[in-house]
Amino acid sequence: MPAAGGTARIDPPNASAGQSRLFTLVVEPEQEGAVVTMVELYPSPDFAIESFAPAPGWHRDWTIRSERTTVQKATWTREDVPSDEEEIEEASEEDALFRFVGTPEASKTYSFEVRQIYADGSVVHWRGKDSVAFPPQPGGESVRPAPTLLVTGSAGEARGSSTLAFVAIVVGGLALAVGVAALLAGRRRA
Repeated sequence: MPAAGGTARIDPPNASAGQSRLFTLVVEPEQEGAVVTMVELYPSPDFAIESFAPAPGWHRDWTIRSERTTVQKATWTREDVPSDEEEIEEASEEDALFRFVGTPEASKTYSFEVRQIYADGSVVHWRGKDSVAFPPQPGGESVRPAPTLLVTGSAGEARGSSTLAFVAIVVGGLALAVGVAALLAGRRRA
């Protein structure tokens, strides 16, 4: 049985700026014998989420609100909350996994705020010191460090390296074509 004190994390923990990829939010059990009924994800405003993969057993809602800053929020709600003691024990040991395709725009460390809500009403919140979604709450919830994603390279560098690779392939292909043509022309003369 897992010990209390789980974690929330983003896998993979590293990415390149300007490149879309599949990420997984992993929310581990925080309390023994308690069932998670809802998970909320608040990505940084400059982290673009393009799509979500289905999460069996969970219903997802996705909202984006804009005022002075963009607040993105994904909420997953457990479809069936177990009531049998054995089912509760089993459900309380499972990690919650939520997959999404996203594109980090800049080279920096992104924080993802996560709120985990249990059937008994208790809340665990992972957030950084500068919350994009919530001001600090007095009592009532446990706060942990937000999961992070380290992004290297800039969007321009990512596109630039792709362009350079394409140019190298084209130049290499042209050099090969010229070489084959010269070889064939030499055979014809002989």
